[in-house]
Amino acid sequence: MRVCTVLATYNGEKYIEEQIESILNQSGNFINTLIISDDGSIDGTPSILENYKKNTITYTSSIMKE
Repeated sequence: MRVCTVLATYNGEKYIEEQIESILNQSGNFINTLIISDDGSIDGTPSILENYKKNTITYTSSIMKE
């Protein structure tokens, strides 16, 4: 079975690593795909996500323009 988890974030630096690790460490008989969308965070969230991107996740960044 395949499971796709989608996580949206904005300035989530404080908890994003804990959230990602929790999702990636789920056990069971399935393949987990993690997609994270960042909505233009201005804290350390983008650099944390870039580090994970190299290894385990799909990461997209959306920058809102007015």
